[in-house]
Amino acid sequence: MARATRRVEPDDVRDLLAAPPRANLAFRRGDTVEAAPVAFRHDDERYYVGVPRVGVGALVGPGEVVKLVIDDGVWFFDLRGAWVRGRTVPARPVPDGAAASLVWYEIVPDKTVAWDYGTLRTADDRGR
Repeated sequence: MARATRRVEPDDVRDLLAAPPRANLAFRRGDTVEAAPVAFRHDDERYYVGVPRVGVGALVGPGEVVKLVIDDGVWFFDLRGAWVRGRTVPARPVPDGAAASLVWYEIVPDKTVAWDYGTLRTADDRGR
């Protein structure tokens, strides 16, 4: 039986990465996983997130394993997005247009996945 896939390459959703309607970051806090909306910038294959300061520090810190999710769409065939799993490092330099009120990190990816339900098709032997 043929399998269907909605998987695409991150370059196929480059316009979404340039101007995402929403971006959320999942991270560990103690024994739980939390998620929060973040500011996002994408620049030449680099993923930057701006996180609010809470108390005396930032929501997340350097060296943390995080998962960034960027998505778009309301209706089934409009659904598309990407997620990036990796570690945070302080952003140097801070991306253009970045809010100074946020703490900015670059996510160094371990894995990146992108999808676009508008491109549903039969998967090849690699599941793509």
